[in-house]
Amino acid sequence: MGKISSRQRNFAFYAAKEGAYTTAMLFINGTLVQLFLAHKGVAPERIGLFNTILYIVNISTTILMSNLAERKPNALHRCTRLLLVQAVLYLGFFAAFLPVRSGSGLLFFIVLTAASIQMALYACKYIYEYKLLYQIIDINEYGALASYTGVVIGLMGAVLGWICARVIERGNGDYPYVFGMALTEAMLLITYFSSKNLLIVNHSFDQSRAEKTDLRKTLQLLRSPIFRKFIVPNILRGFTIGVTNSIALIALGMGYAEGVTARLAVMSALGYIGGSFLYHLFERMLKPVAIGTIGSVLLIAMAFMPRSNSTAMLVLFLLAFVGRVLVDYAVPVMVFQMIDPEISGAYNAWRNVLFSFTAAGVSYAIGALVGRVHPLWLLIPGVAAYGISMACYGVLYKKFAKAPTG
Repeated sequence: MGKISSRQRNFAFYAAKEGAYTTAMLFINGTLVQLFLAHKGVAPERIGLFNTILYIVNISTTILMSNLAERKPNALHRCTRLLLVQAVLYLGFFAAFLPVRSGSGLLFFIVLTAASIQMALYACKYIYEYKLLYQIIDINEYGALASYTGVVIGLMGAVLGWICARVIERGNGDYPYVFGMALTEAMLLITYFSSKNLLIVNHSFDQSRAEKTDLRKTLQLLRSPIFRKFIVPNILRGFTIGVTNSIALIALGMGYAEGVTARLAVMSALGYIGGSFLYHLFERMLKPVAIGTIGSVLLIAMAFMPRSNSTAMLVLFLLAFVGRVLVDYAVPVMVFQMIDPEISGAYNAWRNVLFSFTAAGVSYAIGALVGRVHPLWLLIPGVAAYGISMACYGVLYKKFAKAPTG
């Protein structure tokens, strides 16, 4: 009975933690902070540069801290502390509302600095996350946890996104964005308190080990066949992530107003809900490769987003995002069955480096090209990349997958 209680508690608090954190990212590096920059008169090229720099910060931090989860094995304890720091430092975003000229370099620098700090902390959280999961659940339950968490992420994101979209549509100067950032601060505090309430059920990672991961072991990981074979699919995933994460810029370039573009955040949230329900349904009947393939097919809807029908644009993006969620759930399930948990933190860090580096270049290119080329030339490559990536993962899964334990 106690074990069931711990499982239910960890499922609930982990879902609340990730739901609040993912929602907060909308005003850190997501759709809403990009809209804020556009609202303040920042040019699309600079917004593209903003996205690119954040990816570079993420990549640089990940490289420097790639062994973090192995050096400090109690990932849950460390991650909880980090989330508190992140909540406190987010207050720096509010400096953007000081009397600074719209579109100025100073305004851009303030927002970029605040977001860069957040992205550095995000990278550290991301490194801890894979190791943390081994501490709080039986890893064979990851699929159930992921789908449950996805629904919570979607519900929280839909509520915050809908509220912000409504406030932005009404328009009242900077007020909608002050309000949105205040909600984001609340989300980060919820993330911290939820993490603090998680229980450790696997204590094998609590204490530091005498043998720590060093540069030599990192190089061994990078040279290992299982890592080298994942280079191409991870780069391709980064291409699609760069496109979908820049969807606000693409929509603005298609001529849609701020209010309509803000609703894309709601569509992303609803996509989490839909994708999570579908994954929960599919995982009982299909292998992760098949689920990822279905997701890749749904992502094709993004290539048909029209320039003059906001309802159709939003619905098609919703379908596409459901597809991306299915792929994003299927890939970690496959990775957990292919990668040794002892190197999971470092492996995940360098996997993140690969697709983040690609996404950085794609984000910069979109900022430079949006409004100058037809949107199809931005959307079609993103759709194709996830499909090819998923095919590569399918081949690797058949070769490297180990039977689940437990």
